[in-house]
Amino acid sequence: MSQTQLQDIARRLAAAGYTEDPGEGEYLLCVSHENENYSLISKHWTGYFFDNQELISQAVRQETPATYIVTPTLQCVYSVDEEEWLTSNIPRYSVHYKGGLAAYADKDEELHVFFEDSEEKLVHLEVRRRALTTLPVRLATGSPIVVDVFNGLFHLFYVSSLDRQIHYIILPFDDVPEDHIMSEGKLIEGLKKFTVSLAPGKERFDAYVLTEGPELLFISGDGRNSLLGTIDAAGEFLPERQIDRCCTEAWDGTLVADRLEDYLSTNPNTINSPGGEQDLTPLAAACWRGHLDVVELLIDHGADPNALSPRNRTPLFFATTRLPAENRAVIVRILLRAGANVDQCYAEDNFNTPLMNSFIFFQDRDVIRELLAHGASLMVQNAKGMTAGMLAEGTGLENELPQVPRRSIARPSPEPLSQSPPPQLSPQLLLPPPIPRNMGYLRKRLLEIFISIVLLIVKYSNTQDVLDEVLRRVRAKIIAQENREHHTP
Repeated sequence: MSQTQLQDIARRLAAAGYTEDPGEGEYLLCVSHENENYSLISKHWTGYFFDNQELISQAVRQETPATYIVTPTLQCVYSVDEEEWLTSNIPRYSVHYKGGLAAYADKDEELHVFFEDSEEKLVHLEVRRRALTTLPVRLATGSPIVVDVFNGLFHLFYVSSLDRQIHYIILPFDDVPEDHIMSEGKLIEGLKKFTVSLAPGKERFDAYVLTEGPELLFISGDGRNSLLGTIDAAGEFLPERQIDRCCTEAWDGTLVADRLEDYLSTNPNTINSPGGEQDLTPLAAACWRGHLDVVELLIDHGADPNALSPRNRTPLFFATTRLPAENRAVIVRILLRAGANVDQCYAEDNFNTPLMNSFIFFQDRDVIRELLAHGASLMVQNAKGMTAGMLAEGTGLENELPQVPRRSIARPSPEPLSQSPPPQLSPQLLLPPPIPRNMGYLRKRLLEIFISIVLLIVKYSNTQDVLDEVLRRVRAKIIAQENREHHTP
């Protein structure tokens, strides 16, 4: 599950209650504290931000359970006030001071509410009939209650006092409900809230649990428990891995010196390790987002400006391909002064250097000047044989490059042999057209490779005569080649 999905779960568990909006997003019931009073507020979450809120009640229990029911024709909220039950359309009922609360509307839009009463029993209230029924289950005192629909059937989940595990019954039932254990794993200590989902492709349930810690746990139906992280008071999910936390804060621009030093005191490798949802090093994350203060903080604490994120991408890569315009040149300068390799490039990005990327992506004059001032090469070629000078053509930034003849920055290639008679150098001497040096070098390399192959064959054939004859011919060819290259009258 992604960190975004875990954040959604954390937001719901931190709220007093929630329900999906049939239109878009979801409704969250949140307790607000002001002037020693606790009120219940409904907030609508669009999936990206809260767009409106509504006051539900001005006097609720500090940690009231609440449930929100929304149907095509019905919308209502149940919660617990400071003493008993608070609602507008049903009478008051005595509720255990730590008891849970859950509700649903059936296919006929009849309301059913479940709560722990003052005698620590789990009861079922049929709202229209105002009928109370005590359920024959052993509810752990003060534990949460969850109602959800799976495969068209309503399931009531609760914590059993027998084993402190999550159990469930299917609603409605005739006489005695059949009790099921959701998971037989490790006992849950300090369970505060939970939500349930059907495991993909499996006939079992998984649960995400918020503890008093407040820790977020994943409890699978096969008994495995995993600590995912923590949830703060505002409903923000903090991943368990310290590396993930550090990288996420660098991405968000919230990383400060105290937090970074805490991370480094526990694990010094955190500062150069990829993590978070983006799977970047902290410095790469800060560069991508343009957080100048975080970049300076990380460099001051020893971050490696050449540390690689996945796909062999450096902080300088992100600074020249992703970074917003504000502070772009300043951050590039900081990285280069800290020792970033100005020409570092890898196959994953077609061997484009930071200077090449600057022409391809932003064409930022200030960034180009910084890279050139720190020695960016005009001779390096990418996977397509292009140099920075070639990529600059047509951008209007050609004048930023030093005046280097095109041939000196292009891919070296053999000069064609002249088809005209060689120039007369003196009345007494006509020289044949010389073989270019690079062509002679290529021939030598090919001969060396040929010799290596022959030696390998001879090693396994043990034919000394063959070896002597081959070496004699090769030496003769090398001598002849050198004579041609260095011919003198």
